[in-house]
Amino acid sequence: MDQNDGQAAFNELRKQQAARLHTWLQGMIASTGEPDMLIIGDLNSYGEEDPLDTLRAVGWQDQGQRFHGYDDYSYRLGGQRGRLDHAFANAAMATQITGQDPWHINSDEPSFLDYNMELKSPEILAMNQGTPFRSSDHDPVLIGIRLTIPEVNYAGWQAARPWSPGSGTAPLDDPDADGLVNLAEFAMNLDPEGPSASLHPQILSQAGELRVRFRRHLQALGVRIIAEWSPDLIEWSELTPQDTPLPFDARTEWIEARLPTTDGTRRGFTRLRFETVP
Repeated sequence: MDQNDGQAAFNELRKQQAARLHTWLQGMIASTGEPDMLIIGDLNSYGEEDPLDTLRAVGWQDQGQRFHGYDDYSYRLGGQRGRLDHAFANAAMATQITGQDPWHINSDEPSFLDYNMELKSPEILAMNQGTPFRSSDHDPVLIGIRLTIPEVNYAGWQAARPWSPGSGTAPLDDPDADGLVNLAEFAMNLDPEGPSASLHPQILSQAGELRVRFRRHLQALGVRIIAEWSPDLIEWSELTPQDTPLPFDARTEWIEARLPTTDGTRRGFTRLRFETVP
């Protein structure tokens, strides 16, 4: 029975479903440490129905409304059109979305071209072969995303990793027995359970200079890598990194620091110290 409230059937149930979806996604954020969340697809509600207002009320941002206002649609029925297919982003994800557009390959096309094969002649079935048109009764939604990598502390990195059963996950554990404890692997963006010797700190000779090279995890919070040298393993001095780090990938850069060689020193030792910071 139509209640004349502007809502489709089972409105209260769909509002509850929207609330439960929000609760579940908050749990996913807490358990994975991943803050960027995007709800996409056929949500079985038009743009101004209550279930979508339920999502808006708890902070989900309607990307269709953001980029197109109210002049947007993804479905037609009985000569009327509306928006049933959506993209809702939380605040962390919304800043990384560059655009949203429905791809009108279905809703505007005649039904005789569609995927239903019954009551169609071979001639009609042959009319729409090898095209994307009328592959569904809804239009797909295209979303432009330019991702940024969030910062993470050791606890978040530890929680997000798929550790092997029985592996030590504490900061000073060394599950792969490579001489680097987990805190060091985190600080240098290495795999704490896999071989990565080629990515370990290195001593290089370049143009008559000796340099220590090491990786730095760009998004790592709460840890600092300090390169030091000593002539006698007793007195240690901090080395100054070169001005321009060398990019490795989106999460990592190489840092180089020059060892002093102009004071007559014939022997030296280097080390990396990993210091936790607030």
